[in-house]
Amino acid sequence: MNKTKTLTVSDAWAAPVSDRIDTAPERAREPDEQVALYFRQYAEILFRDLTSYCGCEQDAEEITQEAFLRLYEALAAGEPIDRPDAWVFTVARRLMLDRFKQRRYDEAKYREFGRFVAKLMHSFQPPDKVLADRQRHAALKTALRELPPLERQLLIARAEGQKLRQIGELAGMDGRRVSEVISRAIKTLQRLL
Repeated sequence: MNKTKTLTVSDAWAAPVSDRIDTAPERAREPDEQVALYFRQYAEILFRDLTSYCGCEQDAEEITQEAFLRLYEALAAGEPIDRPDAWVFTVARRLMLDRFKQRRYDEAKYREFGRFVAKLMHSFQPPDKVLADRQRHAALKTALRELPPLERQLLIARAEGQKLRQIGELAGMDGRRVSEVISRAIKTLQRLL
């Protein structure tokens, strides 16, 4: 291909009809001349075919150009190609399928990322709420330190979900006495907070 100007689909459409109709590309000796002639003959057909499949002219044009670039590379490497039109259409179809697969993979990846962000946003708390929670937690820790050790110990055991009878057995007290001590501890905390 001519290195100073890259052929596009619009170039193929703008070419004279005589260039797009069979001009015996087999007689061209250089790969760039052969590909230029094939491009003029088949690019418009391939582009329209791809556009009808993928529905996006930009994707169709990119795939068309990539298919002809690969044809050039194959001819420059000396690969024998009997039917360049069929070869280019096959390569273009495979490129289109690869693009569809990649797009599905990307969409799935972004959907998963969207779920992750939604989960984060759902669990996100505004900074003022986080600060208020921290301040309440610090105040509670300070108030707990001011409780007598027995009250603190029984209150923490109850907060951990132990039954009054279990706490009483561990502390050597009856359930009613444990309940009184815990009630007194709660009143003290309410006063301190």
